[in-house]
Amino acid sequence: MDKNIQNAPAAPKPLVDKAAKTPEESERSQGSDSSVESDRVLLKKSGDIHKGHRERTLSTYLEADRPIPDHLLLEMLLYFSLPRVNTNEIAHELINRFGGLKKVLDAPISLIKDVNGVGSHSAYLIRLVLVMARRYAELDSSLSALKGVKMKKREEFADVLVPKFFTLQDERVCLMILDNQNRLITCDFISSGDLHSADMNPRVIIEKVLACRGSKIVVAHNHPSGNVEPSEADVAVTLNLRKACDIFSIELIEHLVVSNGRYSSVFDTIKTLSSVETVSEWFFKSHSDITSKEHKNGDA
Repeated sequence: MDKNIQNAPAAPKPLVDKAAKTPEESERSQGSDSSVESDRVLLKKSGDIHKGHRERTLSTYLEADRPIPDHLLLEMLLYFSLPRVNTNEIAHELINRFGGLKKVLDAPISLIKDVNGVGSHSAYLIRLVLVMARRYAELDSSLSALKGVKMKKREEFADVLVPKFFTLQDERVCLMILDNQNRLITCDFISSGDLHSADMNPRVIIEKVLACRGSKIVVAHNHPSGNVEPSEADVAVTLNLRKACDIFSIELIEHLVVSNGRYSSVFDTIKTLSSVETVSEWFFKSHSDITSKEHKNGDA
């Protein structure tokens, strides 16, 4: 054998592109890329559909001023805090958890946050709606528009006072001061308390009236419990306040108890006291009469 041929270097091996794919692999890869792109298009379309559905719902009910069911009202509100979540399910969960739309709006923020899927932003948004509704009610009976207006009837006093207690969860006292011609001077809260009580101090009330050079007053306080009937304490406080006002020639025209948009007059309750000597006697007699009627109805 020729030595030159025997010692010749081996032919170089062909270079193999490791990134190159077989026809089968290439086909599979193209299918995968196509699938990813398809998913992206589908996601975009579903997002557009979701957005379109919400816009159509808002337009249908709000622009046309159509009646809105409670759960749908809450669902639409949550659109703005939960843009990529099914708010229908959360709205139903909130209403079922608290027992109605009003109770959802009245619920503490901490409890609203505890509902699965709600979160802080939604809880704050729900509370903001309540605060704005109260502000709207106050502006509707704005003091600036009513200042100087004559008021003599209980209904006129209630039109101004009742909206002030809208959405409140604690007990408060509101004082309306009028001049000797029954023209409104001012109307504002003077004290607040907890769920069950608020201070109605005659001295504080009289000082405010004298400072405004007022002659007549109407007081109101709320019962957050929902019971609009005057309590024994309400009657006792009213009688005490009237005695204090008489000393300074200030006329206590009315005392209203407000709850859930309704009101009652403590003065109407006091009118029934003429046949008894004390408030306690009146309440004992009143509750005895109620108990007696309940027994008679039960026997029947």
